[in-house]
Amino acid sequence: MSNNVVLAVPPGYAEDLVYINNQPYPIDGADQVLQQIRKNLKTFQGEWFLDATFGTPWTQQILIKNPVGADAAIKAVIAGTDGVLALTAFSYSFNSVTGMATVSFSVQSQFGPLSGVAEVLG
Repeated sequence: MSNNVVLAVPPGYAEDLVYINNQPYPIDGADQVLQQIRKNLKTFQGEWFLDATFGTPWTQQILIKNPVGADAAIKAVIAGTDGVLALTAFSYSFNSVTGMATVSFSVQSQFGPLSGVAEVLG
């Protein structure tokens, strides 16, 4: 058995945790920017007790009847992430049957162009 095992946690779970040799391994660079965008999108505004303004206003502005400014709110969260220089592409969809919101994005970061998808269960 190899001692150099990398455990990748399935997407949608604690995807910010990576272990090498049974030790937490911090990520940086482009991977960190993507991780931060996904974390910011998956955190509901008001969820974190130390800063009620942190996160995405899912229940305040987006996942409500007749949302106004939903796209702008999501774009602001992405564009406001550390390391993001510009939002270059964006799409948002909500599946009312499953309650799943899907955000696809492309950004220009300090590490070059990046693309990703975040799924949030509303």
